Amino acid sequence: MSEEKIKNLLISNDLLFNQLYIFSCEFDILPKKKHNAIAIKYVDLQECREKFIEELSYIIQDWVYNRKKYKALVDKQLRKDDNEYRAHAYVMKMIKEKFRRDKKNDLILQGQFGELLLYATIQKFFGAVPILRKMPITTSTKHERYGADAIHYKYEGGKNLIYLGEAKTYESDYQFNNALKASLESIMDTYDKHKSEIERYSFDDFIDENLIDIAQKYSDSTLENCEVHLVCIVTYNEKAKINQINEQEIKSSIEKIIKERCASYKKDNFNDYKDKGIFNRVNYIFFPVWELDKLLKLFGEQI
Repeated sequence: MSEEKIKNLLISNDLLFNQLYIFSCEFDILPKKKHNAIAIKYVDLQECREKFIEELSYIIQDWVYNRKKYKALVDKQLRKDDNEYRAHAYVMKMIKEKFRRDKKNDLILQGQFGELLLYATIQKFFGAVPILRKMPITTSTKHERYGADAIHYKYEGGKNLIYLGEAKTYESDYQFNNALKASLESIMDTYDKHKSEIERYSFDDFIDENLIDIAQKYSDSTLENCEVHLVCIVTYNEKAKINQINEQEIKSSIEKIIKERCASYKKDNFNDYKDKGIFNRVNYIFFPVWELDKLLKLFGEQI
């Protein structure tokens, strides 16, 4: 598949990322390279929490169904009643019902929040489209879904690039270390098992039809010039105070806090991975959130 076709499959998420600060630098963390961090944006002294959650909720339809499937569902409703607004509203209602598996389970809500954000950030930062859509599998009564939180694909410079993603969202205070440690453990386990996962679903409806051939070749070991990359998004509840003098000071304070969290992380935790070649392809996305419990509640109300 050409680079141009891959770009055409990417979702438009500019409005979502307009609500975020984006930092990219070589944090004091392993592997040594540039990693990304995000934080909810401020306009003057006001945090854009509500707008961020609103824009995040708008990409649920893309996460659950690709554009062709979504259009087919809308067209089906239009054949019943030629009312375009009603057709779109009905399909979105069904998508949110599918997405909202158990509103009373906070762990499920945290997981959905993290996975949805992971889906968006892999496309934003790495330009890779989803091969396997987790949501339809999770809600299928015939399949029990484990494995990667995200499996994405990109073709660039003659290489077939597979991106595996894991999302960890920790609501408790000061859980950066636990979230990062758990994320690394999960992504390494995912890497060991991901080929069998793609093979398991490559003949089902869960693979984007544009990428079925890619998925089947990869599972058959016939996809040439392959390279796997790993992405961990670490969302945690931050308590450190930020300097709220003006927007630039707020942004600088947040960046400093992320750097300090990375620098204080025990480097011994990397000992099990340093000798593995794949460890050098780990990419972090750090996301500190103040009052994360309230943000997740807002997310639950929005969906």
